[in-house]
Amino acid sequence: MSFFPNGVRLEPNMVDSEFWEHCRQQRLMFQSCGACGEMRHPPTPFCPCCQSTHITWREAPKVGKVYTYTVAHHAADSSVDGAAPYIIALVEFDDFGSVRLVTNIQCGIDEIRIGLPV
Repeated sequence: MSFFPNGVRLEPNMVDSEFWEHCRQQRLMFQSCGACGEMRHPPTPFCPCCQSTHITWREAPKVGKVYTYTVAHHAADSSVDGAAPYIIALVEFDDFGSVRLVTNIQCGIDEIRIGLPV
């Protein structure tokens, strides 16, 4: 099942292809530095803290929480015409440092709130 709007093509590159492969397998994984343990997202070829190129991957917890959100009342792109209003959120995960994921949230606009478990 794809969560991309019709007509949107994903073109992974050498830096993020492993992230997207995990997603294809329905696993949400984030990079962790194999040297210092710093978590990061989006994927990068080296650690921004210690510059190590030793990359490991950690699976995210099944539940995160809304860090912040916005409600889009107008389609940001023609591929999502007719979808408005929709919720765009930053989701954070316990024990994953400053890693946050930009995503859409499928709930009622009256239900969304900061801290909501998702």
